Amino acid sequence: MKEYFKENESQGRKFKVSVVVIQYEPDLEAMLRTLESIVVQEGIDFDVVIADDGSKTDYFPEIKNYMEKRNFKNYSLVKNETNRGTVENSILGIENAKGRYVHVTSPGDLMYSKDMLFKIASFMELNHAHCSFGRAVSYNYCEEKLNIIDRQRPVFLQPYRKHQIRRMKRHLLIYRDLLCGATYSWDRAYYLHCLKRIRHAVKYCEDLSSIYPVLDNKGIYFMDEYVIYYEYGNGVSTGGGDAWILELNKDEKAFWNLLCQEYKRDLLIKRANKLLKLDLDKDSGRKKENKIKSKIYGLDRSIYNKIHFKLLKRETMPAFDLEFLKKILERAKRESICINSNQNTD
Repeated sequence: MKEYFKENESQGRKFKVSVVVIQYEPDLEAMLRTLESIVVQEGIDFDVVIADDGSKTDYFPEIKNYMEKRNFKNYSLVKNETNRGTVENSILGIENAKGRYVHVTSPGDLMYSKDMLFKIASFMELNHAHCSFGRAVSYNYCEEKLNIIDRQRPVFLQPYRKHQIRRMKRHLLIYRDLLCGATYSWDRAYYLHCLKRIRHAVKYCEDLSSIYPVLDNKGIYFMDEYVIYYEYGNGVSTGGGDAWILELNKDEKAFWNLLCQEYKRDLLIKRANKLLKLDLDKDSGRKKENKIKSKIYGLDRSIYNKIHFKLLKRETMPAFDLEFLKKILERAKRESICINSNQNTD
């Protein structure tokens, strides 16, 4: 459990922070948006790793040309020859990262401001954090029309504001008040350690590993400001169909079975596992036979959810700025048009 401490992260890493972009069959313009929001970061030395999970369309030449055009040299391109899943692709990217901390992102998700990497690294260092998260502005960009989606995850932030680890555990495991995985930042070695714990059970849901900081009694630190613009509805995680949902459900079952083996005496984990099975049965149409069990196991979750929606009305999202986002969208659009015109000429 303590293997990750063998590497002295504070002294042995070349950069303070790394950004790892994990991708599979990415949209070129979305990728350019993400890269543009990263290469303009100021006030900190960092590197970028683009990890591709066996995409049939190879955009590495375009990425190399883009990085050369932007005069950005601290980057590396790594690729799985075949599609191995998000967990293995994340491990590949993080293993090639040179920073003490890592922020993992995907095409379409953007840094919130030019100094965001500096703020994230400073926050992590100040709090001696192994894992942190922040707020996200969810957006959708289609046919040059920008839409902002009003959604907040988690709904209830009090356990994170007060860093109450026991309450975090109940909110994540029982109430399923999940965090936006795209806002996470990690101690590199610790995140690698967490991902390797799930690699043989989970293929796609890498964010499930974020439960480990709570189970390991480290907690998840809340950076109370916007850290990213999160593309919602267009990507794989929020735009997949029924087949994709079945794959995610399969991952969840395997993960909770793994936790039950790893934490055999933890009654809350056992209860969360039963609740998950009841939820999945309900989704698959087997609601009637589990009606009594569902009421017993989900009683305080249903009460909590009612409280949740009342609290959601009180705690509105703070004001946010869209100027940086709009500039990135314009630049990425121009760059995409330029690349496509060059390809047509060739």
